[in-house]
Amino acid sequence: MKQEWLMITTDLIKQISQAKQYAGSALQSAKAAEFKSAAHNMFLAQEKIQSAKLIQADLLATDNMVSNSEDILMNTLLSVHSEDHLVTASAYLDLVSEFINVYKRLMTE
Repeated sequence: MKQEWLMITTDLIKQISQAKQYAGSALQSAKAAEFKSAAHNMFLAQEKIQSAKLIQADLLATDNMVSNSEDILMNTLLSVHSEDHLVTASAYLDLVSEFINVYKRLMTE
């Protein structure tokens, strides 16, 4: 169970990391007034966040299957760590989206 949990949390953090990379690319595209590319990268970032949320739901479902206290502690730490990444990335995507809107307004005036 410990190995499965580790694989799931690693995949979750990977999805979140990719979402942040796409959002960063979207922001760079917006700075260069490439708004179609920015929108595409934000779409990809949102897809990764959605994937991460599904993985997180699986984590929560498997949390009840842990039996010994060592695994419970490890799983709790990994859950909190991955949850922190997810919340931070979601906020980052929101901010990037707002910055893209600001760039659009500034560059169309």
